[in-house]
Amino acid sequence: MGLSALQGSFQPPPVPVRPQFLKHEVDKKELELKEEIGRGAFGVVYLATRHKNLNGFPTEETVVVKTVHAYAGAQERATFVREIETTLDLGKHQNLLGLVGCCTTSHPPYMVTEYMPYGDLKEFLLKCRKRLKDSTYDLELLNKYQIARQIANGMIFISQAGYVHGDLAARNVLVGEDLVVKIADFGLATDVYERGYQRQDAEQKIPVRWMAPERLLREGRYTSKSDVWSFGVVVYEIATLGNVPYPGLDRQLMEELRGGYREPRPEDCPQEMYDLMLKCWQWEEDDRPEFQQLYDQLDDLMADCSEVSYLEPFGDPDEATAVEAPEGV
Repeated sequence: MGLSALQGSFQPPPVPVRPQFLKHEVDKKELELKEEIGRGAFGVVYLATRHKNLNGFPTEETVVVKTVHAYAGAQERATFVREIETTLDLGKHQNLLGLVGCCTTSHPPYMVTEYMPYGDLKEFLLKCRKRLKDSTYDLELLNKYQIARQIANGMIFISQAGYVHGDLAARNVLVGEDLVVKIADFGLATDVYERGYQRQDAEQKIPVRWMAPERLLREGRYTSKSDVWSFGVVVYEIATLGNVPYPGLDRQLMEELRGGYREPRPEDCPQEMYDLMLKCWQWEEDDRPEFQQLYDQLDDLMADCSEVSYLEPFGDPDEATAVEAPEGV
C-alpha cells in the first residue's frame, strides 16, 4: 500500500518537532511498506523493508512500521506520539520491543520497530493449540514459565523506571526466535514517578478483563501494582494457550471481583502457577507482590520443573539483567 493510500485526503498538521525525536528520525524514503499485519482502534501496523546505504553498500532490514489511521483524531495522534516518547524514555532492554526510529516531521507519523517473526503472544498461543511443523509452537510447562519470567523481567525494568504500562496483555507482547518475548504497545504507559500513581483519563478506552479493580472504579487510580494484576491475567492466558479471561462477564465483572470471584484454576495448570495468579489478583494493591518477587518465583518454578540446569542470571538481580535459557533447556 502506497503512502497516498495511508494519508488519504485528510491532512492534519504534522507532529510538533520535539528535540528528543530528531536524532531518531528515519527518512520515509528508506521505508518500503509491505503487507498489513495488524490493525486496531487507533492505528495500523505494516511489515516493511528499510533500505539503507552502509559505507557505500546497499543494505536491507526487515522492520515493522506502526502508524495512525488517516482519519485519526487529535486524541489518537497524541496517544501515538506519547507511545513513541515513552519508548524513547524507557530505553533499551532485552524484554522490551526495540525502537529502530520514528518519522514525526510529516503526516502520518510512523514508529519503526524491530521485527518479531512470531507475532503477538496471543496469536502465538492460539497457534500452539494446533499441530504445526515448527517445534517452537510445542510449548512445555518450562517454556510457559520461561515466557512469563521474561515478561516479569521487562516489567521490573518498566516499574523501576517509574512507569505504569497500563495495557499489559498477551496481545501486547511479541514473540521472536528462541522464544524470546518483548513487551510492546506503550500507548497507555504513564510516568508515575512524581506522584506514585496516575488517574485514568475519562475518555481513555481500557480492556476491562485485564484491568485491576482500582482502574475499573470511578476514580481510575492506578499504580505499578495495577500492572501486577494484569500480569496475573497474562499468566492465565499463557496457561490456557490464549483463553479470554472472564468470558460472559461484562457489566457484572466488578461486582463478581468485589465478591471474591476469580478465574478458576485452568485444566492442566499446576497449582503453583495458579497460586501465582491468585497473588496477582488480590483486591488490595498492597497485598499483591512486586514484579521482582514474581520474577524470583518464576525462576524457582523453572528450576523445579527442569531436569537440567539453565543459565543463571548474572550480576545484581535487582538490575533485572537475567540471561534467558535457550529454547527447550
